[in-house]
Amino acid sequence: MKINVSLTPVANLLAQINADNVGLNLTEAQVTIGVPSARTPDANLNNTTVVLTAVADQGYSGTKTLTYMRLGLDTGVNPAVTSVQVLPSDDEAGTLAKVVAALGLVASEVTGSAYTAPENENTPGSITLSANAGSLLYVGSDLVIELTVPDTDVDLDGAITTADLTGFEPAE
Repeated sequence: MKINVSLTPVANLLAQINADNVGLNLTEAQVTIGVPSARTPDANLNNTTVVLTAVADQGYSGTKTLTYMRLGLDTGVNPAVTSVQVLPSDDEAGTLAKVVAALGLVASEVTGSAYTAPENENTPGSITLSANAGSLLYVGSDLVIELTVPDTDVDLDGAITTADLTGFEPAE
């Protein structure tokens, strides 16, 4: 199931639980989700264990241990995105927001660090993304994204559409 960036991490996991259990429609009011823990991936690539606990008087009781696959920032997110265009005027927070959007990540689950702002189109920068401790969605090694500045110079060949000029006339 694809992560829905408009949902919270808990809502994403509940959507996965409900999708995999036909007829189930658990809500955040009915269960709490514990802190995920890493595990050796199994045949289904499940690399995470988490405990679901029923909220008293909400229609369920007890606990259930679940396994699922969190995405590795370095291996599981959009591999086609290795660089993101930003403006030299973008601050670190704005840059992080652009990178998170380009990669299709849930912003609350990652942190940016080792930020180096790009100076111009010839001097790129970079930012390192890390999965937050306790992330329900992401795990793994950090991901370094190159930050580039778009070339804002306009090519004269495209800007000048008439090369045969009409010429001058005498002044009056």
